Amino acid sequence: MKIIEINKKKRFYEIKFDNDEVIDVLEDVVVKHLLIKNKVISILEFQAIKEDELFFETISKTIKYLHKPRFISDVKTYLKKSNLSVNKQDEVVEYLIKMRYIDDYKTSITYLNYYLSEKKGMYFIKNFLIKKDVKTDIIDLVLKDYDDEKALNNLNLLFQSHLKNKAKKSKNQVINSFREIAYLKGYSKAMINEVLINNQDKIEQIDDIKRLKFDLEKCHLKYKNKYEGYQLKQKIIQSLLTKGYNYDDIIDSFSIINL
Repeated sequence: MKIIEINKKKRFYEIKFDNDEVIDVLEDVVVKHLLIKNKVISILEFQAIKEDELFFETISKTIKYLHKPRFISDVKTYLKKSNLSVNKQDEVVEYLIKMRYIDDYKTSITYLNYYLSEKKGMYFIKNFLIKKDVKTDIIDLVLKDYDDEKALNNLNLLFQSHLKNKAKKSKNQVINSFREIAYLKGYSKAMINEVLINNQDKIEQIDDIKRLKFDLEKCHLKYKNKYEGYQLKQKIIQSLLTKGYNYDDIIDSFSIINL
């Protein structure tokens, strides 16, 4: 096969052969195979050119996929959708690492800063990085400065925010919902308990009786046309218990609605 014409296009080179074959290749392929006009190439070399074109085109597409921070594992998953062999996929990954397009340490730092701004805890962040197949030594390096003091400060800020958004909740509701949120965010039970103890004065300022009256009247309004007598009373008690109110306080409050 003989190259009879080479035309430079916007993103690639158009290569025409004397057997009417036409292929589009990236500049990397032109340089690698020294493609010039009137050069004669074998069938085997032609196949190699097409394979290299797929390889470099995949690299180009993968770089576009890296428009935001990605882990090596993300890239490997992305490449499984390509037409490259497993060995060639590995070569693409190696190339991107070598050219510093992907770097698990830098990407981990990016996500660390993001999750810290979201008040996530150590366990959440560490588990996230493990699921992304980040190496243990990189995880340790990334998290080395995220000590208990910083975690405790973040958790305390989370509690302050939680307290503001629970203006009409009982003490138990505030405590239990905070425990659940903090645990899901990746904080240890010991650290959660410490924050609750440190903020005990703020928790004690919650006026359960005032809030109970509000919720009692709301429940009564909701159920009074559906139930009556004992059934109405039990329905209200059940509803208020789920909100974290004390049983004796609920019973004492029934005088408000003459039940």
